Amino acid sequence: MKKGCLVSFAVYVIVAVGFAMWFFIHFPEAPPNVSPRLPPFPLRAAGAAGWALVCAIPAFLGLMGLDGIRIRLRERAKMMAAARGERPRDGVVQPFVGHMVARGEPLTAPLSKRECLLFHYEASHSSGGKSSSKVTDAEGYALAPASIETPAGVVELRAYLDLEFSPNKFEDEPSRERLSAYQRTTILYQPTVNLKRNYRESETYLIDDDGAIRYDHGSQDSAAKSTCFEEHVVQHGDEVVVFGLYSATRGAIVPDPESEVMHRARLRMGKVNQVARRLAFQAVFSGAVGVALLAGTVWLFRLFFLEAAMSFI
Repeated sequence: MKKGCLVSFAVYVIVAVGFAMWFFIHFPEAPPNVSPRLPPFPLRAAGAAGWALVCAIPAFLGLMGLDGIRIRLRERAKMMAAARGERPRDGVVQPFVGHMVARGEPLTAPLSKRECLLFHYEASHSSGGKSSSKVTDAEGYALAPASIETPAGVVELRAYLDLEFSPNKFEDEPSRERLSAYQRTTILYQPTVNLKRNYRESETYLIDDDGAIRYDHGSQDSAAKSTCFEEHVVQHGDEVVVFGLYSATRGAIVPDPESEVMHRARLRMGKVNQVARRLAFQAVFSGAVGVALLAGTVWLFRLFFLEAAMSFI
């Protein structure tokens, strides 16, 4: 995670420094009948640096958007190769395509009461007011021992999975009653302002590799004022695509304690051709956003030279 953040920050700094040098060297001069032709060195340097820091933001995000094309198309190509039966490589984050199957006792989803291998629920409400925001009252996740039957063989799931598909939504009742009944049967963790404590708690399941993961956040009857109830469910036999780190010695998708965020496993639901279409669409959308942001950068460039020239009037 630290490495990825440092690389992103380094790219932003390089872009900002490049812009600052360009603005400083090409700072607009005043008309010949105006003296001095340029502002004092400190003001010129400060103006160039300030505008560079601003312009570098959309430029950096635009470059990331264009890089998203490469990332999504590469994921799509690897996924199609996995669907054809290509063997997974040890120590590499890669896609696994197939049916998710049980290796033990299944779970029961709290809101829908469906038998499943994985569930994630969330109860929330709106804070109200002009700057209304979502407030999560209760949340939970559980993964039963499971595997993926891929064209290249069976691969066990031994990592926490980020869920990249839309949840099902349920009416307030009987969802509130069902959630309250579920909360009375499980151990609840209540996050606090102590961020270090919360981080240590999240580590217990984010790097759990025994194949059975569970957490529940909230307090008894914490969903009493909830107005939105959502639930993700993955059942035995569902077709999935999982992007994760492979361990050949364990024959499983595993967490990476050294880079948990960058190498966190992700699950998408659906047939491989459906997921392929979504990845292609995301590549196009990412490129469009990148082009729009770079166009905004060009507009800011023009605005800088316009404002700098107007300062002599």
